Amino acid sequence: MMPYERPCCLHCQASLPYTHFETFHNNPVYEKLLQWIPIEQGTALFYFEENSPLQNIIHQLKFMGQEQLGHWLGVLAAERLRNTPCQKCTAIVPLPLHPHRQRQRGYNQVDLLCQTFASQLNIPYTPNLI
Repeated sequence: MMPYERPCCLHCQASLPYTHFETFHNNPVYEKLLQWIPIEQGTALFYFEENSPLQNIIHQLKFMGQEQLGHWLGVLAAERLRNTPCQKCTAIVPLPLHPHRQRQRGYNQVDLLCQTFASQLNIPYTPNLI
């Protein structure tokens, strides 16, 4: 995808509900995950809000076959996480999609995002680890 190819209008892109958790270590996602598993870093880029542009983007990606949105979100995530501790991770490991869901949708939307994200940050992508 070229920088000028944005599948989301500038208004919707500007209204995405960023968390800014990537800017501080002890953020709510890190604290929550740390209760379950020893981790060094944890973050979320967005707050999920119902009836938001983000919900529409995710719906288009998951259910309407808009695969370019997965790549666009991967590029967006890489832009936000470049030069943060997240860039030092040793591998990108997506959680697998249930085979039934993958048959329904024809692809794994998280796989698209993670492949692009890993490629943009030059981090190994390991889709079959889990």
